[in-house]
Amino acid sequence: MSNGNIYQSQRYYGLALDPIHVGTGGYRLGRVDLSILREPGDNLPKIPGSSISGTSRAYTAMRTNKYRRQQTIGQTQNNTPIIRTVSCAGKGGDFGEEHCCERDCPVCIPYGFSNGRTRQSLQGMAQFFDARLLFFPVHSMVGPVWITAPGALRQAGMADPPELASDQARPAAGLRPAANSPLAQLNLGWLLLQCGDELDTEAIATELPDLPHQDSAIKEILGRLVLISDELFSKVVNDNLEVRTSVAIDPATGAADDKALFTFEALPRAALLFFDVVYNNPGHFQVAGVPLTQDIAWVRQQVERGLALTGHLGLGGMNSRGLGRMKVLNLEEKNHGN
Repeated sequence: MSNGNIYQSQRYYGLALDPIHVGTGGYRLGRVDLSILREPGDNLPKIPGSSISGTSRAYTAMRTNKYRRQQTIGQTQNNTPIIRTVSCAGKGGDFGEEHCCERDCPVCIPYGFSNGRTRQSLQGMAQFFDARLLFFPVHSMVGPVWITAPGALRQAGMADPPELASDQARPAAGLRPAANSPLAQLNLGWLLLQCGDELDTEAIATELPDLPHQDSAIKEILGRLVLISDELFSKVVNDNLEVRTSVAIDPATGAADDKALFTFEALPRAALLFFDVVYNNPGHFQVAGVPLTQDIAWVRQQVERGLALTGHLGLGGMNSRGLGRMKVLNLEEKNHGN
């Protein structure tokens, strides 16, 4: 979606290659010590746009040699070089003084900067929005299936999603038992539901904006998709989240540290989420009184160079414990690679 030369909105789809943990920032009373972030209205897990933006910024900086480097900015009277540390990843020091703030920087321009010492600032040309759940994997009597709901499809851009009764499931072709079968039911974890009409997955594939339905992973998901009601969707999702127990290791003994046992939640592997990024036209902005000369395509290219690495280096917490990789499926091909 675009509005002339003002902005361009791009929908992205992220497939969890590992469980993903984006925590709430502290311990909570409940079934686990570290719970994941949820949408207040429907209680569904989500990944905040700030987590995607911060991770993508760091990875763009890595790929463009802007992560951390030493820069000579002058010399003393004794000809001793004056060295400045430049890091365009993250907040750039306590006052943003480590951001280079250069007009052609592939990190500072797309993601923004604010240098409190020089009083220079620029809003990011890319605005990131929360990643919301679209397809969620659940085990069943017919093997793994992915569930979705009319509300999730509507949020993802489907104008008229299919409906069903609150106690029904609508499986894709091949998953639904024969109408005269005494087993015309499908379980989703612990929940047993009566099967309704066959789900038209072709309509879902073609009506969702930018869904890469020719991707092999998406094809597999659509072939094993089950529609359930909005009333049940949140319950089934939250009852089938991954819960792990972990412990800190005492480096002196190599054994588990006493009283360091904790549990945490994670979105399971193979969950599919979607999120939007709005790209502003840099031509409407200026740095130090001089207009920027880049275009929207350049901003998108820098951001997607960072997003491509989330499938390798991950996002969220617990990355060192094997969590966090999310592959963004519909990036421009030229922005893939190392």
